[in-house]
Amino acid sequence: GRPPGASGGMELPEDLVERIAEICVRAGGLKEWCRSWRGTCRRFSSLRWFAEVARGGVPLDVVPSDRCPTVQLGVSRARSATEDAVARAAATRRALSRIAGRSDDDHDDDDGWDALGTGPTVMVTPGVHRENVRLTRTCALIGWGSRGSAVIEGSGWEPALAFAGLGMSERGTGDTMGWSIGDTGERSVACNLSIRSRNRAQAFAVSVVNGAPKFVRCDLRGGLLVLGWKTSPAALACVVRDGRGSGVKVTDHGEVRLEGCVVERCGTHGLLLERGGRAVLAGRTVVRDNDAEAVLHTPDTRGVTLEGEGVDLGPPAIVRVGVRRYDSDDEEGDSGHVSVVVRPNVRRLRVGAETLEHLHGRAPDHAWLERGGFVFDGGDEDYDEEETGSDYDEDDDEGVSAVRPALRSEPREPKPPENRTAPYVVCDTHAHVA
Repeated sequence: GRPPGASGGMELPEDLVERIAEICVRAGGLKEWCRSWRGTCRRFSSLRWFAEVARGGVPLDVVPSDRCPTVQLGVSRARSATEDAVARAAATRRALSRIAGRSDDDHDDDDGWDALGTGPTVMVTPGVHRENVRLTRTCALIGWGSRGSAVIEGSGWEPALAFAGLGMSERGTGDTMGWSIGDTGERSVACNLSIRSRNRAQAFAVSVVNGAPKFVRCDLRGGLLVLGWKTSPAALACVVRDGRGSGVKVTDHGEVRLEGCVVERCGTHGLLLERGGRAVLAGRTVVRDNDAEAVLHTPDTRGVTLEGEGVDLGPPAIVRVGVRRYDSDDEEGDSGHVSVVVRPNVRRLRVGAETLEHLHGRAPDHAWLERGGFVFDGGDEDYDEEETGSDYDEDDDEGVSAVRPALRSEPREPKPPENRTAPYVVCDTHAHVA
């Protein structure tokens, strides 16, 4: 039996509990506070308590507020923790690592980003924030609340969120035209945000043209554009959907890493890689339910790199069945035409005319070049990677030759329209359509 009045378990003194909470939050930062201590006790639940413990009393910047009425002002005005708070956090993490038998660099950072909350941090409250945000300095942009409740909605023809790398610092010397490049937002973090474009004709909701920002548990409603040398963003547990064009487009030697992400319901391809673009898919990344191929890439890219066995790009081929109606004067019983089209779900464009047409289109440049005497020869049918020794042959890159237009005494008869799906038709048969 238990003595009368005896407790069901040992209770720790309140000052000891608070001391443990301070050590854990100082070492684990914002992530540890949200996961473990914010819901444990009312005393630990306020932003003010976190700021006192982890940031040396420097408050987090909340949007909207009197100081930061918009997200853009929050990015500009966000403040870092004091130097003493940063030093205490680093020392606490090293001490706990030694106690756990880990090296100083082996931190428990399963989200792939520094969640200490000691740097410039902007807390975006639930609601729809209608503005176009530019990240020109390194900061953490974090949605406060359940997933999808904090929304950034861009308007016009600009992306809702752009990592542009446009910041500059004081004048300097060197090959930067008299300027020294400072912090331009290359290491920023966006977490728990829903980002979309109000203009449904806008191709991409997020644009990254510089740096290596990270997206953690974000919903990108409208696609992600990555371009530029040394541009290498990473996304963890994100959803990319409802893009007008490709879900993720990587071009101009950029690189993107998707880990545990979903790319779905986009207007064309799931991933489009052009001009040396690269992509790494890891974890349980899934590419599904897009209107075109899961992956399409030009000959000068190596396609996607898969890490692990959890990546799902869908079936190896996609099948399209189409029906075309004939004119009324066709023979009776022959009023329809059925075409079954099969394409690989991961496709590499051929060198020459196919790649040029993909990059530059057919109208109006294509028709203008034809009238000027250029012939798109499409001379890539016999292209062999083993003979060239590489995936890309510069000699075949042109795919167009300039010739003098022949002199004609009679007007040129119009050509019948080209069957765009002819190279991929595997079954072409007549069928009666009721």
